[in-house]
Amino acid sequence: SRKPFVPPGHWLVTSQIDVQSFVEAAIFEERELSSAPSSSSSSLPPHARTHAYVGKRHLSHLSPRLGVLNNIPFAIPFDVRVSIFRSFVYNDAVSRAQTSRSPPPFFGGGRNRVQVRRDNVAQDGFDRLAEADLKKPVEIVFIDQFGEEEAGIDGGGVFKEFFTSLCKEVFDTDRGLWLANKKNELYPNPHAYATEPHSLNWYRFIGRILGKAMYEGILVDVAFAGFFLAK
Repeated sequence: SRKPFVPPGHWLVTSQIDVQSFVEAAIFEERELSSAPSSSSSSLPPHARTHAYVGKRHLSHLSPRLGVLNNIPFAIPFDVRVSIFRSFVYNDAVSRAQTSRSPPPFFGGGRNRVQVRRDNVAQDGFDRLAEADLKKPVEIVFIDQFGEEEAGIDGGGVFKEFFTSLCKEVFDTDRGLWLANKKNELYPNPHAYATEPHSLNWYRFIGRILGKAMYEGILVDVAFAGFFLAK
């Protein structure tokens, strides 16, 4: 493990800035950059367009607060960064709804309805969600052993049940995609077969699912190795 050379909170700048003003300014700057036109990325959604043409170094000049969050995030407390991120997500959802003229996903607009067999959660999830727009709500319908849809309406609980089962399967080290260190923290399997196209597609799918969890604010019960997270 790394040896700490400074006391906890040494790098935080909260004593030098007004945190609430920083948060409000960061959200405003992100909204302004997201709505800025760009000929090279006009086909991208607003939120993705921001990072398509603004590098980290350039970003620090155009948007000082976003520059801090991108270049020295450790200077801002984690809970503050989470709050800013949730605001970014909400603004993105509202922006997407305005573009598509449909209700924001938080209010049930444009759902993906997905049928999943209970005994084949990971593969069905991969087959049906690998290329889906995961920023839209996902309505999960479980299929029982007799091939019939289970009764019930997915108000969020069914998706979380699906998500929990999916994570349990895809992060199982017996599948060969992940290895665990002595602390039982996961990292990608470096073996040659794990870099085959099919395996890489699974890594991409898992990454998209984790992104979905972050977008929806769902807690994922999995621990990654520190060296992997630092990449």
